[in-house]
Amino acid sequence: MAVPVDLTQGQRDAIAACVVDRWVRLKNARTQKEYLWQESIYAFDCKFGETWGEIADNRSHRYIPIAFQTVETAVAQYLQGTMPNDRFFKVLGRTPTDQYKAGSQEALLRWQMYRTDFRQQYFKFLKMAATTGNVPWTIQWRTEQTPVPDREAMQMAQMSEMQFGPDKEFTSALDSAGTGFPSKMATTFEGPSLVVGDIFNFVIDRAPDDPRQAFRIYRTLQTAEFIRNEWGQMTDSNGEPLYKDLDKLQNGMFENRESSDALKKVMDSAMGFQPLPKDRCELLTFCGDLVLGAEYGEPTIYRNVFGVIGNRQFLLRFGTNPHAHGLPPWQMFGLIPDPQDMYGYSRGVIEPMLGIQDLVNVRANQSADANAIAINPPLAVVADGITNTRQIVWGPGE
Repeated sequence: MAVPVDLTQGQRDAIAACVVDRWVRLKNARTQKEYLWQESIYAFDCKFGETWGEIADNRSHRYIPIAFQTVETAVAQYLQGTMPNDRFFKVLGRTPTDQYKAGSQEALLRWQMYRTDFRQQYFKFLKMAATTGNVPWTIQWRTEQTPVPDREAMQMAQMSEMQFGPDKEFTSALDSAGTGFPSKMATTFEGPSLVVGDIFNFVIDRAPDDPRQAFRIYRTLQTAEFIRNEWGQMTDSNGEPLYKDLDKLQNGMFENRESSDALKKVMDSAMGFQPLPKDRCELLTFCGDLVLGAEYGEPTIYRNVFGVIGNRQFLLRFGTNPHAHGLPPWQMFGLIPDPQDMYGYSRGVIEPMLGIQDLVNVRANQSADANAIAINPPLAVVADGITNTRQIVWGPGE
C-alpha cells in the first residue's frame, strides 16, 4: 500500500504502537544472544564474565588474552587485505586526455576519505564484526561549517558609510562581537560518511517476506534541544515540515529502559567507567516493509517506508523511503552466518572459542594457585585475637 500523504491521528497512533511492539518483541527474542555478545566483549577486553563471579578474592585472577590476540590478528589481516594504506585505490582515465581528470578525481576521493575518517571507521567496523559477529551500519550525509570573514558585508558597510555616513547598528554589532569584522557560516565539508552502530540498539526481522526490505529498527538517545535544532527546519519538496510533534518531546531517563542497557552498564563498570545518567529523548528509527495486523485496526502493509518515533509515543516522521537507492538506510553485516539463519544474526571470531578461552584461564589459574599453595601452604589459626597471622613467615624446610 502506498503511504498516504496525510495520516489521521488514529493511524499515527497505530503505527507508533505497532513499531514499539515490534521493537520489544524482537529485543526479547534475542536475550540469550545478547548475553553471548556480552561474554564475547568481556573476552576481547580481557575481563572475566559471569562464570567467575564466585571466585574467592584470594585466588588467582590472571587472564590469558587469547581472544584479544585472535581478534587483533584477524582484524589486522582484514584491514591489510582491503586497505593497506590511504592509497589503496587508483583512478585511471579511459583515454590519455582523461588522465588529468582522473587524477583530480582520485585526489578528491582521498580527501573525502580523510575528512570522514573512513579508514578509522572501517577499522572499528571490522573489530566489532570480529567481536560480536554483527555490525549495523549506515551512510549519512555530513555537513561541517565554520565562521569565516564576510568580506561582502564589510564592503557594503564601507560603501554605505562613504555615501550616507557611519552605520551605528553595524558599528555596534562589530563592537559587541569583538572581532572588528563581520562573519558568516561557510561549509568546509559536505559528503557521505560511514556510521557504525551498536548491535545492542539494532533489531531486524529474521523471517521477512522480502529480505531486501526486512523491517528493522535502530535506537538512539538525543536531547530534545538537539532534535528540534537539527530537524525543526527540515521540509519536503512541497515545503511541508518533515518532522511533526517535535514540541511534544521531553527529556527523560530512557537509558535504563532496556535489559541491554543494564548489560552495557555492567560492561562499562568492568572496564572502569561509571557513566552518569543524562536526560534525553529516545528515538526509534525504522525502515523496511511495515505490516500492521488486525490488532492495530485495518490490516495494512506499507512497503519500503522510513520513519521515526519519539519516546515511544509520538510518530515524528513517516513516509516512503527517501533514499535514491531504494534500500533501507540501516544495514547489518554478519561475519560468520549461521547456516540455519542466513539472514539473521551471525557469529564473530570469539563466540566459537569462548570454551577454549575459559579452559585456558581455568588451567592457568589452577596452576598458579597450586604453586602458591606448595610454596606457602595454608595454616589453620584459632581466631582468639592473640595470634597475628601477619607475623607468621614461612621459611625453607630442611
